[in-house]
Parts: sequence; C-alpha cells; structure tokens
Amino acid sequence: MTTVIDQAEPVHHDATSHCAKILKLPKAKGRVTNFELRKIAWRYPARILDLKHEGHLIRGVHDKGARWFYI
Repeated sequence: MTTVIDQAEPVHHDATSHCAKILKLPKAKGRVTNFELRKIAWRYPARILDLKHEGHLIRGVHDKGARWFYI
C-alpha cells in the first residue's frame, strides 16, 4: 500500500515560530540534541514531523540512553 501526500505550497515560517527556530539550530551547529530542542518547543517531535511533511530532510540518530541527535 502506498501513501500519497499532496504537495503543498512551500511554507515560510515566521522567524519566531518553533518550526523556524528548530530549522535554524541544525544549520548553525550541524546537529542538535533532543534536550536542546525541548528548550525551544515542548512538543518538538510534532514540529519535526510537520517539517518533514513540508519536505525538509531531518534525520534522528540515537546516541545513548535518552539522547538523540537531529541532523
């Protein structure tokens, strides 16, 4: 079974939005931990999913314990 997602217009996030802040961190640092993302948005997994649905390539890599890196 294949899931088809409609291509929407590109979304431009306000610079102060959670999504914009989440996008800015990995670009500046190369990678960001889930602990850093939690400081920006309590529901950061939902914001990352929103960004992935918009077409952004974000990958989560497990480090150890509860720590994940997002690239």
